[in-house]
Amino acid sequence: MEQYGVSVVIPSYNRREAVVRALDSVLSQDYPNLECIVVDDASIDGSGEMLRGLAGEREALRVIELEQNAGQGAARNVGARAARGRWVCFLDSDDELLPGSIESR
Repeated sequence: MEQYGVSVVIPSYNRREAVVRALDSVLSQDYPNLECIVVDDASIDGSGEMLRGLAGEREALRVIELEQNAGQGAARNVGARAARGRWVCFLDSDDELLPGSIESR
């Protein structure tokens, strides 16, 4: 069921401000065939609601909200299982990709 070349998975817990920069850095990549999956690990800072709003505006963004905080490793695994890309790239919610970090070769 591969639909994308690359799936970028971002686990996030209470990183409302930082995660926006992280996902913007993913969605601004030149690579045309990617999806970004943000796994909200039961944040209590309004991240889930904010991310749902952004997902409605951006086709390449999917948000998965966990009901209970499971930790970064578990959130990464949930995102990896949901990925529809041939390749999976993990990005921390307080990190950013540089332009050209994901490109076809």
